[in-house]
Amino acid sequence: NHQQYIIDKFSYHPSVITMKGDATNIAKQLQNKYDLVYIDVSNDRMQTRELLQESSKLVEVGGIVGLNDYLIYDGIIEDDIYGTFQTVNQFLHRNLNWSVDAIALHNLGFYDIYLRKNYE
Repeated sequence: NHQQYIIDKFSYHPSVITMKGDATNIAKQLQNKYDLVYIDVSNDRMQTRELLQESSKLVEVGGIVGLNDYLIYDGIIEDDIYGTFQTVNQFLHRNLNWSVDAIALHNLGFYDIYLRKNYE
């Protein structure tokens, strides 16, 4: 259970919230602003585009949006095309007030990327 792993990992920090379900629907319902929003994205480019757009509204200046699977193609597990790489790059191209804050490397190429909102 991936959600329980995250809950256990961050149990020392009482302000961490996990939400299970369709991330795009959840993001549309949230009203608060967060320091960090981390999303386990789908592989679909259009869904990821909508999710990134909605998630970008959930942080103030200095806030971070993290996404997993920042890659183009998975030839190891699913033999599938991923839309995260292109979607994130397009988002950054169109939203110059955002930048890459960090990339977490993975030995098989399943990188996480963290985007920072620099100004309004």
